[in-house]
Amino acid sequence: MNFDTSIIVLSSFEAPAGSLLRKAMRAPKKTDPNDPARIEAHRLIVHEVTHYLDLTTTLWGLEFLVRRDLALAGLARGSHDALKVAMLNFSELEMHWELTKVHQKTALTDLEPVCHVHYSQRHGAMVTVVLYKHGERVAETPLSMLSLLEANALACEVDAEIRWYTIKHGSLPEHHEARIAAGLAGVLRSPMRLEYNVLHIIVLRYFPGLDLAARVKLIMAVTSFTLNLSTAELSRMANGLSYHLDGEAWEAICMDMRRGMSRHIVAFKVIEMLHRYATAIDLSYEAFSAAIKQKHEELIRASLNFTGALPGGMNTYRGLSDIEAKVLLRVLRGHKGCYEPVGHSQAITRNRRLRARDLSTAAGLRRFRLLDLVLGDDSVIRMPTRLRADVHKLNDSVLDQGGAEFLRQIGNPEIPQKFHMPPGTQWVNLG
Repeated sequence: MNFDTSIIVLSSFEAPAGSLLRKAMRAPKKTDPNDPARIEAHRLIVHEVTHYLDLTTTLWGLEFLVRRDLALAGLARGSHDALKVAMLNFSELEMHWELTKVHQKTALTDLEPVCHVHYSQRHGAMVTVVLYKHGERVAETPLSMLSLLEANALACEVDAEIRWYTIKHGSLPEHHEARIAAGLAGVLRSPMRLEYNVLHIIVLRYFPGLDLAARVKLIMAVTSFTLNLSTAELSRMANGLSYHLDGEAWEAICMDMRRGMSRHIVAFKVIEMLHRYATAIDLSYEAFSAAIKQKHEELIRASLNFTGALPGGMNTYRGLSDIEAKVLLRVLRGHKGCYEPVGHSQAITRNRRLRARDLSTAAGLRRFRLLDLVLGDDSVIRMPTRLRADVHKLNDSVLDQGGAEFLRQIGNPEIPQKFHMPPGTQWVNLG
């Protein structure tokens, strides 16, 4: 999924695979034969659609789109001012590729993850996860926004395959559950796939006794909660977390949270608070699994209330999130036809409402209103409930109206530096 255009490109498929991809978007029938290629295509589509939905239906994503579109409009006029703000979001994604180091190409098993908090001139305050095996450093990677988004997309992939076999057989057969779990374990063992597995490794460390479905649901629930926190709730949470965090870098993280940044670090702290809460009240794995599958928001709310990470509770969580989303959508409507296709804001509203009911991407795949998929040979696959927009014209419009310059500027180390708030910066409240 291209974050600069919001267009999904499946580069590994070309036009002859159209029939397979269309089948992959349909739920299986009990009489359908097992087709590994169809299931793999289904997982890939779910993965990329999850990225698109995270970008277009969450508060983090809508803010990302507003900042991106304002930067593109500024570049089209020859101004770089808005680009500096947009690059704050892009730097939270790009840091993964710049800062990940693999010291030993060995299987990531018997790990002891250690988290270090520090401050970077380029990326601001950050958490680096160092993976030790038998006392030796194997790899280190930042806990980036890319880590969070890829962990969620992988979780939705696994959820999609679980759902596929549950629909086909009425329940998930044990041998399929074991095979799906083995496939996920293979991803978690790979030191070359840290963008996908680091958050899953952290969840496995804190909750080793959770079943497969509960583990992926936990990732999905934490991601949804974190990406949809309003700026007001993030500010309140920064105040609550300040009692649990030490050091100057944490001070900078809390400052970033008050501006809507560092949500990936919030996700890590929510997982930690869930573990602390479950341990304190002696919640069994069976009870935790049931709660995260059925009442995930209530479980997260209870853990944050218990630990004091979100003072005063979360009673306004969904309401404030929806209000802020409406404000951001109003801004995006001004960019329709150039950076946003006509009808995109209505599609976003519909998709956001569907996602609030069910975290599963696969469950709503045929109901979400989506842009068409672009294949590796530039051919197009229409989605079941499509947003009527020419994706090639949209791509050309973005490139012509500042997009080409935008792509050139991504990676410029000088752009985001002044917008981070170094440790010791005084936070000023106006009014």
